[in-house]
Amino acid sequence: MERFCKITVWHFQIHDGNSRSADLLARLCGYYPPAPFTASGNVLYLEFNSDHRSTQQGFQAHWSSSQVCGGALVGNQGSLQAPNTTSIGGTDVQSSTNNTSGVQCVWTITADPDTRVNLTISFQSPLYRCQLGMIEIRDGNNRSADFLMRRCGNFNRNIVAKGNSLFIFFLSNMNGSGQSFQAQWSILSECSRSLTGNEGTIQSPGYSGGYYNNARCVWTIATDPGTQITLKISIFDSYGFNCRESFIDIRDGNNSAANLLRRLCSSSYALPITATGNVMFIEYRSVSSSYDFQAHWSTNPGCGQNLAGNEGTVESPYYPQNYYNGAECTWTIRTDPGTQVLLTFYYFRSEYGCSNDYLVVRDGDNSTVLSRSCGSTMPAPIRATGNIMFLEFRSNNRDTSRGFQAQWSTDQGCGEDLTGDEGTILSANITSGNDSNVQCVWTITTDPGTRTVLNISASDQIDWSCRGGVFEIRDGNNRSAPLLRRACRNAIAPLAASGNVLYIFYRSDEYIRNSSFEIKWSTLQGCRQNLIGDEGVLQSPYYPSNFISGVNCVWTITTSPGTQVTLTFSDLRLGTYYNYFCTGTGILIRDGINSSATFLTRICGNEAVAPITATSNVIYISFISSSRYSYNPSQARFQARWSTNPGCRQALNGLGGTFQSPNYPNNYDNNVQCVWTITTFPGTRIMLNFSAFDLQNNSCRDDFLSVSKIKSNA
Repeated sequence: MERFCKITVWHFQIHDGNSRSADLLARLCGYYPPAPFTASGNVLYLEFNSDHRSTQQGFQAHWSSSQVCGGALVGNQGSLQAPNTTSIGGTDVQSSTNNTSGVQCVWTITADPDTRVNLTISFQSPLYRCQLGMIEIRDGNNRSADFLMRRCGNFNRNIVAKGNSLFIFFLSNMNGSGQSFQAQWSILSECSRSLTGNEGTIQSPGYSGGYYNNARCVWTIATDPGTQITLKISIFDSYGFNCRESFIDIRDGNNSAANLLRRLCSSSYALPITATGNVMFIEYRSVSSSYDFQAHWSTNPGCGQNLAGNEGTVESPYYPQNYYNGAECTWTIRTDPGTQVLLTFYYFRSEYGCSNDYLVVRDGDNSTVLSRSCGSTMPAPIRATGNIMFLEFRSNNRDTSRGFQAQWSTDQGCGEDLTGDEGTILSANITSGNDSNVQCVWTITTDPGTRTVLNISASDQIDWSCRGGVFEIRDGNNRSAPLLRRACRNAIAPLAASGNVLYIFYRSDEYIRNSSFEIKWSTLQGCRQNLIGDEGVLQSPYYPSNFISGVNCVWTITTSPGTQVTLTFSDLRLGTYYNYFCTGTGILIRDGINSSATFLTRICGNEAVAPITATSNVIYISFISSSRYSYNPSQARFQARWSTNPGCRQALNGLGGTFQSPNYPNNYDNNVQCVWTITTFPGTRIMLNFSAFDLQNNSCRDDFLSVSKIKSNA
């Protein structure tokens, strides 16, 4: 070749890639063979140019390939190092510009699933210019993964990945030797693990001095059934990080959706954290290696269990020693079906103030509260209404005491499912002797289509304060049904269900002993009827006794065709408290067969009312009794008689005759509508003569008589 490498004369160019735009490794000319060139990858671009003036022998070159550096590394441990930069770095060549040869290496490390790669690296370089040589590490298996580190110069570091893979990129553009690195990788199997055993220790990755960013670890700890896990943070270096970026979440269960017990982001928290059961979920997040911790878990035996059997003992943790701070214990006691759980205490002492340390006892599986106890007062025996009782014990992070010891047993209790249209429940053998704290449940079912009516007679021992004996009557077959009455007095007014089922709950505790009661039930009949006939009597339920609260009755009265129904009240006592709209207890009357018929009147109070007359032979009556007024025994009934007005609608025939308004010569009734049709012989004319005429006024707007001619068909 020619000696001088001018662009216009002969020359040979080598590019590190697949085109002329790739990095230029060398431009060659002259007579001296150059040193070998090594590409950074598997492609070289060669370009030869000559001019028109002279020619030479040219060139001959040989190429070969070798695995210089990089690769996909798989396994839980291993090592890697930089390639020999002395042999691949290249030397200066005669060219118009000074260029350096270089090397680029890429490694990916993949370990077992659910592990984290831990990389220890030592890097040496005489220069601190990263353009000449550097190493880059990313948290994944490609160059688009999250950035972890880019360094040059001399350093030693430990890097922990968030997962089981790392991406490593090495660049060397230095001439000759002097730049190298070595690295070893292993795995951190303690990060993101399921741990078992009644005690142990966990710590953040790199706790002993590693280097890592954006760490996330989760641990699930499971101890023996029937125990509780307590976690104690022994070392916690937080350096003021906020809870949004770096924190430790401790949850009461086996996943991230479980109830959060505590979020830690400050090294000042040193109190133990206790789960309610034998499983705890811990999540650790950190944006910096300066956020480290170490924690130890242990167990608290006997705190919270599902207890089965007809007798047994339940105690606070470590009884008779003091219970620990931060206790959250729950027990569910189940005895045989058909029995009642009876809980008797033999010792009780806790911190005073039921907002601090306390024991709650509930009736059933975490339902109605039966007792809430704290301090040193021994709770009275507690009885559930059924075979399930729920206990919850909590302590705060201050003082502790010995806690409690209690024994549960069973009792056949009282109450049953009753059927029939009438019957009686007596308190005998229920509250006898000194047996306080009694709870009973009855359900009463009468025939379909009837309404169950209840009447309770109780002795003066029923407590007016409702602390002791109390009745709950509900409109259905369980304690979730609508409440009709909660009563704790000796005068309990009768009441009716909306259907044929009633639920009765009775409780007597330590405030009441030897109380007695009698419960009678029957059915409410005749409250919804279709009455037929030209006369009869209509009465409130149980007349002449008082009607009961919560009643809704409907009657439809139908008389003979062509007549009008008249309703006359002989006894009317609906209460002294009412308003214009009769929104409490009242009677509503309509001119027709159903609730959509024309409104006639609304009656309430005790004042007498004039007779009510329909325009036809059908009248509709609705009666509602409000519980607000049913406690006055002298004002709780009514009676009415219905009759017809004959001759108010007639067809009259003949050459002469007489007709008059209803009740003439007495006054006619209100709301009267009468029609007479007079027919004589064909060929005659009808003459109408009035001997008396006295209507309400002269306007014909209210009361009037009209006479019309009807065209004959003859």
